[in-house]
Amino acid sequence: MIDRPRLLRVLVPAVLTGVAGILLFVRLDEPARIFFDEVYYVGDARQYLEVAAEREFAVHPPVGKWLIAAGIALLGDEPFGWRAVGALLGALSVLLTYLIGLRLFRRQGPAALAALLLAVDGLWIVQARTSMLDIHLAFFVVLGTWLLVVDRDASGLRDEPPDLPEEEERVLPRRSHPARALAGVAFGLAVATKWSGLLPLVAAIVLAVGWELAWRRRWTGRTRTGIVRGLAAVLVALVVLPGAVYLASYVPWLVNYEHSYEGAKECTEDDVVQDPCAVDPIGRLAGLWRFQRATLRFHLNLEATHTYRAPAYTWPVMARPIVYYYETCSEEREKGIATTNDEGEVEQPEPCVVERDEAAEIIALGNPALWWGFLLGLPLLAAGVARRDGRAWVVAAVWGAQFLPWLIVSRPAFFFYMVPVVPFLALGLAYAVVVLEERRSILATLSAAAVGAAVGFGAGMAGAEALDAETSSHRWILLGVGWALGGLLGGLLDHRRDRDVVLAERRRPGRRWTPGVVAGTTVAVLAVAMLVYFLPVWTGEPLPKELIRQRWWFDSWV
Repeated sequence: MIDRPRLLRVLVPAVLTGVAGILLFVRLDEPARIFFDEVYYVGDARQYLEVAAEREFAVHPPVGKWLIAAGIALLGDEPFGWRAVGALLGALSVLLTYLIGLRLFRRQGPAALAALLLAVDGLWIVQARTSMLDIHLAFFVVLGTWLLVVDRDASGLRDEPPDLPEEEERVLPRRSHPARALAGVAFGLAVATKWSGLLPLVAAIVLAVGWELAWRRRWTGRTRTGIVRGLAAVLVALVVLPGAVYLASYVPWLVNYEHSYEGAKECTEDDVVQDPCAVDPIGRLAGLWRFQRATLRFHLNLEATHTYRAPAYTWPVMARPIVYYYETCSEEREKGIATTNDEGEVEQPEPCVVERDEAAEIIALGNPALWWGFLLGLPLLAAGVARRDGRAWVVAAVWGAQFLPWLIVSRPAFFFYMVPVVPFLALGLAYAVVVLEERRSILATLSAAAVGAAVGFGAGMAGAEALDAETSSHRWILLGVGWALGGLLGGLLDHRRDRDVVLAERRRPGRRWTPGVVAGTTVAVLAVAMLVYFLPVWTGEPLPKELIRQRWWFDSWV
């Protein structure tokens, strides 16, 4: 006889991961040439395979570029090889998101919803099919978060302490944290892919310290018992280990110092690179330190104008997505008519890859059902944080750490920086569905959020006369802040502050279409519908031009 629950435990994540794999790997070699920022990272990966270092100044650490290089080495220096590893990690991240949801919500339904929302998100699909670093960063962040939650569950935080007489002092049991150490390695790889990996690492440290304090308080009634040992263990796992991983990622660079941008300054004589370079190990480490300082100065002082530059406060509503690729076929190109460039050189046009009346586009745009649905559910997540719901804290901590700091960063920023946040948007929306299922004081929370949003928007309108046309959008920022803070207030006023509620206890026997089921089903259906509608402009599928234009819902999407 078939064990249906066990079968579903295997089948559901397998199907979701398989769907993600199909979306990411079908036509992965299209466009059949380098596009957008692939020009930087594919070039760096090729140099890694040649000399294990970049010959030009590079502004990001090496791990992501080594992964791109691995794809080229295994599958060839062609579009599929450039992009295959990113697509694989994108699909595996869907599985990890499901596993995180299963740990947080203790049910397949919400976990599957979160994984589905990630699998059908447009920003995720586009980035996983593009040979850039952000999908690699996102994978390590999701992997680290899952390992951190595994450590929380395995280290006895949920275990009840033994019943002892009041006069007898409880002794803290000894625990090991292998999953936390592995999480440190994962977050170290994230930082060694892009420095923005430091943001979720900070969230991981905050969560780990909080769990250490909570565990001690549960066992002894005091948070300070053995706290030095506990904090030292967190420090080793989530500070020392990531630092060691980051440094280890530069070992090939150090070994091949003479071929690097920094080393070439010291290892060149009469314009010929000395191989091997005479610089000793201490000198090479000093060169690495200079290189890191130069990279830091670049990021701090970067100032550039770009068509798709977008301040962080516009990211949640997807006000300025990025067109990575756009292809049409002009009459001159179709007929092969040569043109003359600004330098007077005659250029022969490349053959058309779309029909005369068609266009192909790739736009890094999220799934509206997920992104705008998350905004609607944000007050419920904020209320969960206020109630000290551990599930809400995990999602909000990693989401907030990766998004909120960008609000105060003045350097040029772009919408695709949100890629590692997308899994936590999906988990956050799934959490909102779970709260609906638990029948908490939803009406009070949303009412408080609506009042907060109205106050925030009113404050923005009142100050609009003092703002010029360019900055008047701050009223919408205040609306969003009020919406979230109202939800936080609603959570503070919720008298039912129990955490990790078992959903089955709150379901009415025999009733299938509960509010949570209705909300989850609606979100899933809308998300899949948006996938079908937008998939051609997420994968570069040629369409008649008028159909492409139909998907430009707002002027800022062009």
